[in-house]
Amino acid sequence: AYPGGRAGLIVPKLEFAPGERIGILGGVGSGKSTLLKLLSGLYAPGEGQIFMNKLDMSQIAEDVLRENIGYLPQDYRLVNGTLRDNLLLGIPDPGDDVIMEVAQQTGLSKLITGNERGLDLEISEGGRGLSGGQRVLTGLTRLLLARPKLMLLDEPTSNLDIDTEALVLRAIQERLDADTTLVLVTHRLQLATMTARLIIVANGQ
Repeated sequence: AYPGGRAGLIVPKLEFAPGERIGILGGVGSGKSTLLKLLSGLYAPGEGQIFMNKLDMSQIAEDVLRENIGYLPQDYRLVNGTLRDNLLLGIPDPGDDVIMEVAQQTGLSKLITGNERGLDLEISEGGRGLSGGQRVLTGLTRLLLARPKLMLLDEPTSNLDIDTEALVLRAIQERLDADTTLVLVTHRLQLATMTARLIIVANGQ
Protein backbone atom coordinates (compact mmCIF):
# COMPACT_ATOMS: atom_id res chain seq x y z
CA ALA A 1 0.00 0.00 0.00
CA TYR A 2 1.32 3.42 -0.92
CA PRO A 3 -0.29 6.13 1.23
CA GLY A 4 -0.53 9.54 -0.41
CA GLY A 5 1.26 12.65 0.81
CA ARG A 6 2.14 16.25 0.05
CA ALA A 7 4.73 17.04 -2.60
CA GLY A 8 8.27 16.63 -1.28
CA LEU A 9 7.16 14.37 1.59
CA ILE A 10 8.83 10.97 1.82
CA VAL A 11 6.01 8.43 2.04
CA PRO A 12 6.69 4.99 3.56
CA LYS A 13 5.60 1.83 1.79
CA LEU A 14 3.78 -0.90 3.68
CA GLU A 15 4.46 -4.22 1.99
CA PHE A 16 3.29 -7.76 2.79
CA ALA A 17 5.10 -10.69 1.20
CA PRO A 18 3.31 -13.93 0.21
CA GLY A 19 3.20 -16.33 3.15
CA GLU A 20 3.90 -13.70 5.80
CA ARG A 21 2.21 -13.82 9.22
CA ILE A 22 1.57 -10.24 10.33
CA GLY A 23 0.00 -8.91 13.52
CA ILE A 24 -1.60 -5.45 13.74
CA LEU A 25 -1.65 -3.84 17.19
CA GLY A 26 -2.95 -0.48 18.36
CA GLY A 27 -5.38 1.30 20.63
CA VAL A 28 -9.12 1.80 20.10
CA GLY A 29 -9.76 4.08 17.12
CA SER A 30 -6.15 3.94 15.89
CA GLY A 31 -7.11 2.71 12.41
CA LYS A 32 -6.53 -1.06 12.63
CA SER A 33 -9.95 -2.08 11.30
CA THR A 34 -9.83 0.63 8.64
CA LEU A 35 -6.50 -0.75 7.43
CA LEU A 36 -8.05 -4.22 7.02
CA LYS A 37 -11.03 -2.76 5.13
CA LEU A 38 -8.59 -1.03 2.76
CA LEU A 39 -6.64 -4.26 2.25
CA SER A 40 -9.87 -6.19 1.61
CA GLY A 41 -11.03 -3.75 -1.06
CA LEU A 42 -14.13 -2.69 0.92
CA TYR A 43 -12.71 0.82 1.25
CA ALA A 44 -10.98 2.72 -1.54
CA PRO A 45 -7.97 4.80 -0.43
CA GLY A 46 -8.60 8.55 -0.34
CA GLU A 47 -5.02 9.03 -1.48
CA GLY A 48 -2.34 6.73 -2.83
CA GLN A 49 -2.78 3.21 -4.21
CA ILE A 50 -3.02 -0.38 -3.04
CA PHE A 51 -1.34 -3.03 -5.13
CA MET A 52 -1.92 -6.79 -5.18
CA ASN A 53 0.72 -8.76 -7.09
CA LYS A 54 1.89 -5.44 -8.63
CA LEU A 55 -1.63 -4.69 -9.93
CA ASP A 56 -3.61 -1.68 -8.71
CA MET A 57 -6.43 -3.19 -6.65
CA SER A 58 -8.92 -0.77 -8.22
CA GLN A 59 -8.22 -2.42 -11.59
CA ILE A 60 -8.80 -5.99 -10.39
CA ALA A 61 -12.24 -7.54 -10.95
CA GLU A 62 -14.30 -7.84 -7.77
CA ASP A 63 -14.85 -11.59 -8.18
CA VAL A 64 -11.09 -12.11 -8.41
CA LEU A 65 -10.56 -10.10 -5.22
CA ARG A 66 -13.27 -12.06 -3.40
CA GLU A 67 -11.71 -15.36 -4.52
CA ASN A 68 -8.27 -14.45 -3.22
CA ILE A 69 -9.05 -12.28 -0.17
CA GLY A 70 -10.87 -13.53 2.90
CA TYR A 71 -11.94 -10.85 5.39
CA LEU A 72 -13.48 -11.59 8.78
CA PRO A 73 -14.69 -8.40 10.53
CA GLN A 74 -15.31 -8.11 14.27
CA ASP A 75 -19.09 -7.93 13.80
CA TYR A 76 -19.69 -10.65 11.23
CA ARG A 77 -23.21 -10.40 9.84
CA LEU A 78 -25.16 -13.25 8.29
CA VAL A 79 -27.74 -13.16 5.50
CA ASN A 80 -31.30 -14.41 5.50
CA GLY A 81 -31.31 -18.11 4.59
CA THR A 82 -29.96 -21.34 6.02
CA LEU A 83 -26.71 -21.92 7.85
CA ARG A 84 -25.54 -23.84 4.78
CA ASP A 85 -26.32 -20.80 2.57
CA ASN A 86 -24.18 -18.61 4.80
CA LEU A 87 -21.29 -21.07 4.88
CA LEU A 88 -21.25 -21.43 1.08
CA LEU A 89 -21.90 -17.80 0.17
CA GLY A 90 -19.85 -17.14 -2.96
CA ILE A 91 -17.88 -20.41 -2.86
CA PRO A 92 -18.40 -23.85 -4.49
CA ASP A 93 -20.16 -26.49 -2.40
CA PRO A 94 -17.49 -29.01 -1.26
CA GLY A 95 -20.13 -31.35 0.18
CA ASP A 96 -21.48 -31.86 3.68
CA ASP A 97 -18.58 -34.08 4.77
CA VAL A 98 -16.02 -31.34 4.11
CA ILE A 99 -18.24 -28.68 5.68
CA MET A 100 -18.60 -30.76 8.83
CA GLU A 101 -14.87 -31.49 8.94
CA VAL A 102 -14.03 -27.78 8.98
CA ALA A 103 -16.92 -27.02 11.36
CA GLN A 104 -15.48 -29.62 13.74
CA GLN A 105 -12.13 -27.84 13.61
CA THR A 106 -13.61 -24.42 14.38
CA GLY A 107 -16.18 -25.56 16.93
CA LEU A 108 -19.20 -24.61 14.80
CA SER A 109 -20.20 -28.28 14.77
CA LYS A 110 -21.79 -27.80 18.22
CA LEU A 111 -24.37 -25.46 16.66
CA ILE A 112 -24.94 -27.78 13.69
CA THR A 113 -25.41 -30.98 15.70
CA GLY A 114 -27.21 -29.22 18.53
CA ASN A 115 -30.35 -28.48 16.50
CA GLU A 116 -32.58 -30.86 14.58
CA ARG A 117 -32.25 -28.99 11.28
CA GLY A 118 -28.45 -29.11 11.23
CA LEU A 119 -27.02 -27.21 8.27
CA ASP A 120 -30.57 -26.31 7.22
CA LEU A 121 -31.05 -24.18 10.35
CA GLU A 122 -32.85 -20.99 9.30
CA ILE A 123 -30.86 -17.79 9.88
CA SER A 124 -32.49 -14.37 10.16
CA GLU A 125 -31.00 -11.30 8.45
CA GLY A 126 -27.89 -10.21 10.32
CA GLY A 127 -27.79 -13.47 12.27
CA ARG A 128 -30.38 -12.58 14.89
CA GLY A 129 -30.90 -15.50 17.25
CA LEU A 130 -27.23 -16.53 17.18
CA SER A 131 -24.65 -15.35 19.67
CA GLY A 132 -21.75 -13.15 18.60
CA GLY A 133 -19.45 -16.13 18.98
CA GLN A 134 -21.63 -18.34 16.78
CA ARG A 135 -21.69 -15.67 14.06
CA VAL A 136 -17.90 -15.38 14.18
CA LEU A 137 -17.49 -19.17 13.99
CA THR A 138 -19.81 -19.23 10.96
CA GLY A 139 -17.71 -16.56 9.24
CA LEU A 140 -14.46 -18.27 10.14
CA THR A 141 -15.71 -21.67 8.94
CA ARG A 142 -16.75 -20.12 5.62
CA LEU A 143 -13.36 -18.41 5.30
CA LEU A 144 -11.47 -21.66 5.93
CA LEU A 145 -13.67 -23.45 3.39
CA ALA A 146 -12.87 -20.74 0.82
CA ARG A 147 -9.08 -21.03 1.34
CA PRO A 148 -8.17 -17.48 0.23
CA LYS A 149 -4.55 -16.52 -0.43
CA LEU A 150 -4.86 -13.46 1.85
CA MET A 151 -6.61 -13.87 5.21
CA LEU A 152 -7.60 -10.66 7.03
CA LEU A 153 -8.86 -11.36 10.55
CA ASP A 154 -10.12 -8.59 12.84
CA GLU A 155 -10.12 -9.76 16.48
CA PRO A 156 -11.39 -13.22 15.42
CA THR A 157 -11.63 -14.64 18.96
CA SER A 158 -12.96 -11.62 20.88
CA ASN A 159 -16.39 -13.28 21.41
CA LEU A 160 -15.09 -16.78 22.14
CA ASP A 161 -14.35 -18.64 25.35
CA ILE A 162 -10.85 -19.97 26.05
CA ASP A 163 -11.53 -23.53 24.85
CA THR A 164 -13.15 -22.41 21.59
CA GLU A 165 -10.35 -19.90 21.04
CA ALA A 166 -7.81 -22.73 21.26
CA LEU A 167 -9.80 -24.70 18.66
CA VAL A 168 -9.94 -21.68 16.35
CA LEU A 169 -6.21 -21.00 16.62
CA ARG A 170 -5.43 -24.60 15.75
CA ALA A 171 -7.87 -24.54 12.81
CA ILE A 172 -6.33 -21.36 11.40
CA GLN A 173 -2.79 -22.68 11.71
CA GLU A 174 -3.69 -25.99 10.05
CA ARG A 175 -5.28 -24.18 7.09
CA LEU A 176 -2.37 -21.79 6.48
CA ASP A 177 -0.42 -22.89 3.43
CA ALA A 178 3.16 -21.72 2.83
CA ASP A 179 1.95 -19.08 0.36
CA THR A 180 -1.10 -17.94 2.36
CA THR A 181 -0.65 -14.49 3.88
CA LEU A 182 -2.20 -13.78 7.29
CA VAL A 183 -2.90 -10.27 8.56
CA LEU A 184 -4.32 -10.40 12.07
CA VAL A 185 -5.68 -7.55 14.20
CA THR A 186 -5.59 -8.61 17.84
CA HIS A 187 -4.88 -7.53 21.38
CA ARG A 188 -4.47 -11.10 22.65
CA LEU A 189 -0.98 -12.44 23.26
CA GLN A 190 -2.02 -15.96 22.22
CA LEU A 191 -2.90 -14.74 18.74
CA ALA A 192 0.10 -12.45 18.43
CA THR A 193 2.37 -15.49 18.84
CA MET A 194 1.01 -16.76 15.50
CA THR A 195 2.69 -13.84 13.72
CA ALA A 196 6.28 -13.21 12.69
CA ARG A 197 6.03 -9.43 12.30
CA LEU A 198 4.10 -6.85 14.31
CA ILE A 199 2.86 -3.51 13.00
CA ILE A 200 1.81 -0.83 15.48
CA VAL A 201 -0.95 1.57 14.38
CA ALA A 202 -1.48 4.88 16.17
CA ASN A 203 -3.55 7.87 15.01
CA GLY A 204 -3.91 6.40 11.54
CA GLN A 205 -0.13 6.05 11.08
